[in-house]
Amino acid sequence: MSEAALITSAGLAAAVAAAGNSVELMITHVALGAAAYTPSDAQTALGDRREKALISSGSRNGAQLTITPTFLASAYTGAQYEVGEIGFYAGDPDSGGTLFAIVSAPGRASPRRGGANSTNYTPTFIMNLAGTPAGSVNVTFSPDSAAALIALAAHVSASDPHTQYVQAAGDTMTGPLVLAGDASAALHPVALRQFNLPANQSKTTNGFQKLPGGLIFQWGTYASDLIVSSVGATAPTDVPFPIPFPNACLNVQLTGRNPGNSPISDSWPELVSFDADSFVMVPQNTGNPGNSFTLHGFTWFAIGH
Repeated sequence: MSEAALITSAGLAAAVAAAGNSVELMITHVALGAAAYTPSDAQTALGDRREKALISSGSRNGAQLTITPTFLASAYTGAQYEVGEIGFYAGDPDSGGTLFAIVSAPGRASPRRGGANSTNYTPTFIMNLAGTPAGSVNVTFSPDSAAALIALAAHVSASDPHTQYVQAAGDTMTGPLVLAGDASAALHPVALRQFNLPANQSKTTNGFQKLPGGLIFQWGTYASDLIVSSVGATAPTDVPFPIPFPNACLNVQLTGRNPGNSPISDSWPELVSFDADSFVMVPQNTGNPGNSFTLHGFTWFAIGH
């Protein structure tokens, strides 16, 4: 833009102080406002500031700064206005940043911001640094900020920005939900209903559940008492599974029962063997020789395929 920027007294003082400390005063933000007037070097704030933006590109060439901010249409949600003033800040204006320079003029009114027809505003300003110490002022910018802001605006405005996810309850989606990998195991609604059929599950005391991929969980309770004899070998007990495992049983876990909460119930179930159809166990006890003890049943859990 060819409009001249007026460097404020506060901006000049900050530049002089930076030069005295052998550092640069960095211009970091650009702000827009609705007031239109002849600017004064005594100003420390815009007359009617409405929005601010980081600088998306910029450079210094001798005594000139080139500054390009990005103002997104979607980022401004306030009342519609026409840009009458532009401020260049060293630091965030909401956190004590210094108003370094101002562009404004009576009657200035462009562009229009807010409303249905608002668009992204990415102006480029060329600022003359005459009157400031040589090399004392520069511009800080993020080359990715403009692209990132535009991508964020598109993301926020999209009706379904995350097409890879299941939508909220009540929403609709086209096609089945297909997971990466074996298409036959995709968890779309039809496949899920199949695993709720009676042939694939039994939610009983001695039951089973078939899972996607072929694993099968089975569980049960052996509620009868088993006598642990210390005189002779205790006979093993064969417990059939609710359904045979089609291929093999992989693991069986047993847990002793003590329904009466007896403090002297020191018997436990011990696994002897298992196959695809059943498992074999014997009750055990660490009691005194010559005495018999009772195992008040046990629960079990098995995994296979």
